[in-house]
Amino acid sequence: MIARNAAWNLIGLGLPLLVAVVCIPPLITELGAPRFGLLTLVWAVVSYFGLFDLGLGRAVTQQLSAAIGAGREDEARAITANAMVLLAVLGIVAGTALWVLTPWGVSLLRTLEDPGEAGRAARAMAWAMPFVVITSGLRGAMEAKGAFRPINLIRIATGA
Repeated sequence: MIARNAAWNLIGLGLPLLVAVVCIPPLITELGAPRFGLLTLVWAVVSYFGLFDLGLGRAVTQQLSAAIGAGREDEARAITANAMVLLAVLGIVAGTALWVLTPWGVSLLRTLEDPGEAGRAARAMAWAMPFVVITSGLRGAMEAKGAFRPINLIRIATGA
């Protein structure tokens, strides 16, 4: 079981990497270096703001695993519900922060051909932030249940 789950994790992380090696050069050609740089910044911001989960995704995995292992299903439901509410609030805070900081962040990128495009991209990511943060808790719950195959199938689809 551990070997199978480890294999799924390797595939889930490795396959998108291989897709990136093939797809990024044509993507740079089509978008141009400035737009690809903006896309890379958006990816970095999403990753950085994912830290707004404050480790709750991993805490959900640990606490849920303990509750499930001890047969305390009611406690497992409460852990999941409370974590999702807290993660939603943290995601809204992260999204609000990104929304508010967007004009300042775009003003730092002086070489952009279309600053409005950068602002719209950042604001779209601000709307997505609650979902990005909540995803860490959902992934933690799935990991506690040992659902590594579906986690990594999703990771492959979104990463590729």
